[in-house]
Amino acid sequence: MKRDTEPKAVPPAGQEPTSELQSLTELWREYGIPLLIGGVLIVIGVAVVSLYQHSRQAAVTKAAQMLARAQTPEELQAIATGYGSTPSAPLALLTLGAHAFADGDYERAQEIYRNFLQRYPKNLMSPVAEYGAAACLEAVGQIEAAFDAYARFATAHPDHYLAAGATLARGRCLEQQGRLDDARTIYEDFIAGHPDSGWLGQAKDALLFVNRDLRAQATTAAIQAVAPQASPATPAPAPDPAPTPEPTP
Repeated sequence: MKRDTEPKAVPPAGQEPTSELQSLTELWREYGIPLLIGGVLIVIGVAVVSLYQHSRQAAVTKAAQMLARAQTPEELQAIATGYGSTPSAPLALLTLGAHAFADGDYERAQEIYRNFLQRYPKNLMSPVAEYGAAACLEAVGQIEAAFDAYARFATAHPDHYLAAGATLARGRCLEQQGRLDDARTIYEDFIAGHPDSGWLGQAKDALLFVNRDLRAQATTAAIQAVAPQASPATPAPAPDPAPTPEPTP
């Protein structure tokens, strides 16, 4: 067997073997730098998320404190405008609408409730805004539109705590239109179908008043039916002409 007698290459003086170093360099370039960049990005991302969460929590806390102290429409508007992404903003907006309604500014209240429904259509309090908008229609005398709005509310939210109020409001609208029999039917049906409702007392009171008005109508109609027709007045006879005086001689 022939031996390998050729001398192996010896690296020049001062030069280290490069095979391992080159391998490490290549590994670093291929994996290390991307991992480093990715790690930096992850750290930055965590810091940003943490900062955002801290900032949001601070805003939520600040808005809640402002809502607890708010007493004027201006303070409520500041919360609704400046902290719109916090849970306090919808509550502030609804309270602002209630203030406007209580002050008799029904058009302003209706505008606020519509704004609420546009900004927070899926909010748990949106049915309250719907009911408030219907009440504003009734308050400004748009009775037919209010009746329809109350009916839509009762259909869309049958289990909501304001559904009973919407049903009774429909009866109230019918009363204002002079449809007393229809209003009575709504009240009677509600009383029969909701014997344990917290609205039962209001329904009974409403039925009491509508029955009173129906009796008054019946009494008036009966009086008009039996009252004798007034005969035209007979003109008084003309007085006899005064006698002509006899001529004097």
